[in-house]
Amino acid sequence: PDFGYPDGMCFGPDGYLWVAFWAGGCLRAFDSEAKLVRQIPLPINYPTKPAFDDVGNCYVTSASIADDCSDLDGFLLHVRL
Repeated sequence: PDFGYPDGMCFGPDGYLWVAFWAGGCLRAFDSEAKLVRQIPLPINYPTKPAFDDVGNCYVTSASIADDCSDLDGFLLHVRL
């Protein structure tokens, strides 16, 4: 439970699989052998899905559904990688 639960995911321009971890408050990137190569903490508790635009900017959607939500849960975030 401290790790969070994998939710939405997509491949980034770096070739890694980027996964939003619900109740984990972070994005994690995995290589082609499923090795964790990067973790980005987020100012939210419930990230739902990362997405990348055509120039490599990362955006993360989030949900606001629980009592322990942060002030930013429920918003779209721009994440600098």
